[in-house]
Amino acid sequence: DNLGSLLAASRMSLQSIDPQKLSSKEQTVYAHILDMLREVGHQIRTLSHSMLPASLENKGLAAALEELVEQLNLGKQTHFTLHTHDFDRNPDKRIELELYSICLELSHNILKHSTATHAHIQLETTAQWVLLNISDNGVGFEAMQLTHGKGLGNLTERAEGIGGRFHFTSSPKKGVQIHLTVPLKFTTETVHDAVKTA
Repeated sequence: DNLGSLLAASRMSLQSIDPQKLSSKEQTVYAHILDMLREVGHQIRTLSHSMLPASLENKGLAAALEELVEQLNLGKQTHFTLHTHDFDRNPDKRIELELYSICLELSHNILKHSTATHAHIQLETTAQWVLLNISDNGVGFEAMQLTHGKGLGNLTERAEGIGGRFHFTSSPKKGVQIHLTVPLKFTTETVHDAVKTA
């Protein structure tokens, strides 16, 4: 997760450079560095997926999240609850892998930054969508902090890769509410639409 956040920050910093102000040779180097960073990101995701719990492969996302919540609740800082009663296992393993990774990263962010006493993860399936909601009662954050946060690029990239879209709300007294909508089946067109409307 730390590598992913650093990589996303590096890409954003690099993309703040105006390539039109570079020489032809520098533009070539600039484009090459961006390509290398994208490839590094892909390899990091591949590596992280190979480290995911066996229960995700054998029993599915709901069971893996139950194990995750049990581990998170071994600490005394934040108590996590989980609702997956309306979730049906998705036949597309990539969707479950990315959703688990997103839950893992957001849960660690809650523990690290929110000072929340309670957090809730809700996962459900409708006729066409997988809905993931994560909320906490912590300190919240400013919208600008979210927009330019280091981890947002990584999370958004994961979501867009499966055609998903994020919606965030936050207030100092009500913490953070994170809503992710993902199509049950994604295609090149759904990924394109998600990126275009993000």
